[in-house]
Amino acid sequence: MAAVVERVDGCVGSLDPDVVSLRQTSSLQEQPHQNNPLLGLPIVAIETILNFLSYDEISMLRSVCKRMDMICQRVLNQGFLKVERYHSLCQRQVKAQLPR
Repeated sequence: MAAVVERVDGCVGSLDPDVVSLRQTSSLQEQPHQNNPLLGLPIVAIETILNFLSYDEISMLRSVCKRMDMICQRVLNQGFLKVERYHSLCQRQVKAQLPR
């Protein structure tokens, strides 16, 4: 009889060398973020931390995991919308100064 062990990443496997199968015990959203306490923080707190990074650094963090991808995407989109609004404001100011 083979012993069954649960790994830190949530997979269950067997210690028997003849059995090489691993299966996932729970979905991604149900797993606590044991290995990375940063991902256990609320999204608002993570976004506040990410605001101190450059856009290039944030875009590189998207490959960490699905949750970090979602959070970084949200921060990057907010930055893009701010730039778009600022551009629109500047454009209106220039148009207001043009002769009629």
